[in-house]
Amino acid sequence: MSFVEEHYGHHAGLSAAEYVQRHVRGSPVQMARIRDTVALIPPEARSVLDVGAGYGVLLEELKAARGVAGIGVEIAPSKVDYAQARGVDLRLGSAERLTVADKSFDAVLACEVIEHLPFQVYERALAELARVARHAVLVSVPNEEQRSFVRCPYCGASVNPSYHFRSFSPASLNGLFPGFRLAATAGLGSHRSSPLLRAGLRWVDAGWPASLVCACCGYRAAPAAARPGSAAEAPARPVRAWARRLSLLVPARRKPTWLVGVYLADGTAAKDAGG
Repeated sequence: MSFVEEHYGHHAGLSAAEYVQRHVRGSPVQMARIRDTVALIPPEARSVLDVGAGYGVLLEELKAARGVAGIGVEIAPSKVDYAQARGVDLRLGSAERLTVADKSFDAVLACEVIEHLPFQVYERALAELARVARHAVLVSVPNEEQRSFVRCPYCGASVNPSYHFRSFSPASLNGLFPGFRLAATAGLGSHRSSPLLRAGLRWVDAGWPASLVCACCGYRAAPAAARPGSAAEAPARPVRAWARRLSLLVPARRKPTWLVGVYLADGTAAKDAGG
């Protein structure tokens, strides 16, 4: 298995179809995020490129809602195979090197993508998104994420379990794309947030996740059934579940889970943003 597939194509131990059914299409929260994102694409956009399109679910929803058959780019081959089998035009490629001409698409999307991009890849990807967009760029990112880290038991590196290299706030969305201005922002989803709650859940989830691959050395934990003494881990599951139930008693404020920025090319009327 390639390094890319190890990081982005393992589907948490499930097949691609099982993962999508359980964690995407089977998740009201994720489907609401996807449909709300589609609604924010400028209505005049008739050609759409989704960069980092994952399993192609957003492209399917875009076609169902707008009749627009968009194109996607995705770095993980197994996700490309899954989407293509469902009739989605998803192509293997990288955000930092898009093999299309300048201004090829009315709107270019990158949803839950740019927070994953490392140094230099991030900067090149932002330039590429702006290069191929004719009228609009739309990005969604975690909103004011307080990232946590776990320590790799093999090499000692600190790794974010979601592979997020940066956090975003509304203010940090300004000026990301050359030749485009931030025309609108929107918050999607909702979750409870407080320093005490974050600290408690961080302590509960401090172990190395079974699906996590170390970005430095490639370490991944053996499946629980294959680890000596793995039966000792069984009591941790109810402890985690009870800790999350108790967290509901902690005072916290609600805030959007994701942040969307809609960028319009300089000279494009602001009324074109949003749906």
